[in-house]
Parts: sequence; C-alpha cells; structure tokens
Amino acid sequence: MIYALTIALVVVLVFWRTLRFGYCMDEFAIAKSSLKLPKPKNKWDRFWKAFYGLYYDTPKLAHKISFVMHLINSLLVYYAFGANQISFFAALLFSIHPAGCQGSIWLSGKYYSASTLILLLMYSFKWFVPVFYALQFMFGGFNGILGPAVFLITPFWFWVFLIPSMMWLFRKRFMPAVENKYNMAPKKTRSISPWRIMLYFKSLGYYTALGLFPLRLGVYHEYLYTYGLSEKETKHWHKLDIYAIFGLLVFSLIAWCVIFFRTSPVTIGLFWYLAMISQWCNCPITMQQAIAERFIYLALVGLMVAVVNAIYLIGDPVIQAALLGAIFMGYLVRMLCHIESYSNIYSQIDYNILNFPQSHAAWTWKGSEEKARGCPFTALEAWFEGWKLRKTDFRLCNNIAVLLTDQWQFEQALDFLKIASENIPPDQQEEGQAYLMNAMNRIKEMKRRLDLEQRKENRGEQRTKGGIILPGGK
Repeated sequence: MIYALTIALVVVLVFWRTLRFGYCMDEFAIAKSSLKLPKPKNKWDRFWKAFYGLYYDTPKLAHKISFVMHLINSLLVYYAFGANQISFFAALLFSIHPAGCQGSIWLSGKYYSASTLILLLMYSFKWFVPVFYALQFMFGGFNGILGPAVFLITPFWFWVFLIPSMMWLFRKRFMPAVENKYNMAPKKTRSISPWRIMLYFKSLGYYTALGLFPLRLGVYHEYLYTYGLSEKETKHWHKLDIYAIFGLLVFSLIAWCVIFFRTSPVTIGLFWYLAMISQWCNCPITMQQAIAERFIYLALVGLMVAVVNAIYLIGDPVIQAALLGAIFMGYLVRMLCHIESYSNIYSQIDYNILNFPQSHAAWTWKGSEEKARGCPFTALEAWFEGWKLRKTDFRLCNNIAVLLTDQWQFEQALDFLKIASENIPPDQQEEGQAYLMNAMNRIKEMKRRLDLEQRKENRGEQRTKGGIILPGGK
C-alpha cells in the first residue's frame, strides 16, 4: 500500500498544476467551435463530450480527466507487473516520463491514455481480455488495436487471435476511421516499398532513444518529418544513419531475449515495447505523423519495466539505487522543465521552436497562430524563418504571398506564388492550383483598387492646380 500511495503522491505533486492549464494544439480550435454548439444536456453528457474532445466549455474538466487517467495508469503499471519493488520503480519512472506528456497532459491525447488503461486492465485480468479488448475499439482509438500481441510470449498467447476477429466484429466502427486516415495521408507516405524496412529501424531507433533519453521534446520532431514531401527528401531519409543502426541493435536484442530468455521480466517488458511501438514505425505504410511523442505513451510501460528489471539484474544494491536515483531525478527535472509548455498554445509553439529550431513545421505553426491572433508582421517573420529552412514548401510560399499582398507588396508576393506553383505536392495539384488562383485573383483585385485610388488622387491634384474650388473647400 505504501508503494501505491507514493506513486499517487508523486503524480499529484507533479501534475496537479495541469488542472489550471489552458488549451494547446488541436483542442484550441475545438474550444472555439464549441461556442457555436448547443451546451451539453447534463453532467454526464458534458463529461463524455469532454472525453471524446467534442465539446470544451472549460479546460479544467478535460484536464481533470487526463490527470485521473494518468494517475490510474501509473497505479496499474505497479499492480499489473507484480505489485512489488521492481514494478513500483517501473510505475514511478513511467508516471514522470517527459515523453509521456502527450498522453498525460495533452487533452487530445486522452485516447492514448485510454488505450494504455485498457491494455493494463487486460494484462491484470488475463481471463477477461475479450471484454477489455472490446472496450478498446469503443474508447481507445488506434493506439491499442494490437494490444493482445503483448501476450504472444506468455502462456496466454492464444489471445492474439482476438485481433483479427475483433477487427472483423467492429469493422463498421474501425474501417471508416482507417479509410479516412488513409485518404488524408500523402500518396508517397502510404506507398509500400522495400525502403520501408529502413524506415522501420530508423523509427524504432529514434523512439528508443527518445524513451531512454528524453532530451528534445515537442510536437513536430525534425527527424523523418519531411519524408514523402519530395523525391529529394524521401531519398535522404532512405539513407543509413545512427538511428537505423541503433534500431537494428534494439530489434536484435529483443529477438535474442525472446529466443533465449523468453520468460524473463526484461524480455516481457522489451516485447511489450516492441509490440506497441512497431505500428508507429512507418512500416509498411505511414498514415500519420512520422514521429510523434503520443505514439510512445503506451510503449513506455514496457520500456520502463524492462529498464528497471535490467537494473535489478546487476545484483549490487548500491549500484541499483544509484542508477534508479539518477534516472528518476533526470526524468523528474526534465519533466518539470517541460510540463509548462502545455500551459497554453503559445507556450507550446515557442517551446517546440526552442527544441527544434530547424523544424520548418514549427515555424509554420507559429506563423498560423500569430496571424490568427491578429499579428501579421510576427506571422510573416515566423513564416520567413520556416521558408529559409525549406524554400520549396508550397504552404509556406503561399502563406507568405498572402501576407505580402496584404502589405501591398505585389511583386514579392508574385515571386513567392511562382515558387509555390512549382512545388505543389503531386497528390494536391487540384487543391494547390485553387489556392494559387485565389491568391492571384486577390492580387489583381487589389492592384486594380490601388490603380483606381491613384487615378482619383491624380485627378484631384490636377483640379486643385487649375484653381477649381473643391466641394467643402475654402
């Protein structure tokens, strides 16, 4: 009981401040749209709409839901893996892991937290797996779809067959969401090729490094972000690098553990991690953001279990305490520095830029929000910073042209529209041409108005010089 109370106390002390946080990222737009929607009928209706991210009248309720779910998940890690000293430290590291913020704080990340809760219940009550797995399709989103795969190296391996059967049973709920994501993804990222194996090991290596050493955190990671945006950038990401090598080593280590130490707690934790992160490793296709911290929330459970169990294999209590203490303090300090970035959307944007200054996506995001808040000059400055990092980005060139048009800088705007027209993504030609046509028509209309005003001024000057008294003049 003392272990459970300690975990709860740590979560409360670290995350209590999030109850006063505002909106950031996607939920900011949801909150604005909620002003036009009918109010919830009662408290339960308000709760479920806040859980699903359909209606936000105040951020506090949604943050309470995220807070409680993360608290329950942290406690379930402790109970699901033995309710002992080892699972206590695993739960403690999971609870304060900085890379888990998009599951523990971000309001739109509640699905990832819900998936984790459901899978931990499945692992705690193994004979009730079908019941909890059905709940996964109803409340958990995509993150835990392959949840029963964690049982593959346990005596309950037969639950793996629930995956295809439940997918068929819930196909009317599941397939439309898959088709929607598939249609929204760029054509290049959803194509299958042998290079996908390279992307798998790269992604696995990057996520593992992020899970062990969460130093640089944010919404838009630079790594793999531009994959599929152009042929040149796609070929760049097909090249071998340090993350690909690290990913191959991690995969080999897990395979070796499964073959020779199948029942080891370290192997169980590593296999959990591999099973839950593999679906986000850009293989065989990519229908989502290439790298996102929210994808690692569920996988962190297994990774932290494996890390703590590996430390306990050392045998020396002094070394064990030193390593666990160092990891705990490192994660805690990083979390305390990182957590405030979720206080509002502007903090999140600035924090993302500080961590990833070479990410054109972060600068694009900043420009969009600055324009939305009525600051065109700071928006233009942000978009220019992003453009310097990726001068062929269609959206950036188009956005800069629009703001330059607002400042009557027509020639510069036309230059950027020309660059934009040459770099429309192949699968967005129709939509891109429509954007450019609207921008061109707007420039023509504004030039016409400007010419008209200048002619009026010229006529007024000529009439004044001729000695004609203008109406209202003295």
